[in-house]
Order: sequence, then structure tokens, then C-alpha cells
Amino acid sequence: MWEWIGISAAIIILFAVVFIIKSKNNSKTIPLEEIIGERCKVVETVDNYVGCGLVKVKGHVWAARGVDDDDIFEIGETLMVVAIE
Repeated sequence: MWEWIGISAAIIILFAVVFIIKSKNNSKTIPLEEIIGERCKVVETVDNYVGCGLVKVKGHVWAARGVDDDDIFEIGETLMVVAIE
């Protein structure tokens, strides 16, 4: 089902403690449990070593990190949300 995403790019963790930037198209909030398992698009390079990165999920932009310390995901990659912290 998620083969096209790619194994290395399929795992990220969103940090709910960080800010949410509202999208122009969708200004209502989303229950966090609805986000797990959703696909997201990298809008700012996700780099665990540097501690930066943003993804867009259901019209909202979230801070994101990979599961492994050396994970780096580039702008435009499609990932899957596996956890929220």
C-alpha cells in the first residue's frame, strides 16, 4: 500500500508541542489522532541533526523529525506520519 513512498522516507515523527501554522485553505484544527497514518509533504528539509523541518498534513504545516538521528528528507518528498509527540 505505501510502497511508492519508500521505506526510508516513510517514517517521521511530528512534534505536537511545537507550533501549527494555519493554512489559507483550512483554518480549523484537526484532532491529533486523525493525523497518524496520514501522508504528508515535506515543505522544508527535515534534518534531525540540525533540528529543523516542516511538513504539510491536511492543510496544516507541522514541525517534523525523522525516527532515526541521521534522517534527512528533502522538499517535495511524501512521507507517512507514524507518531506525534
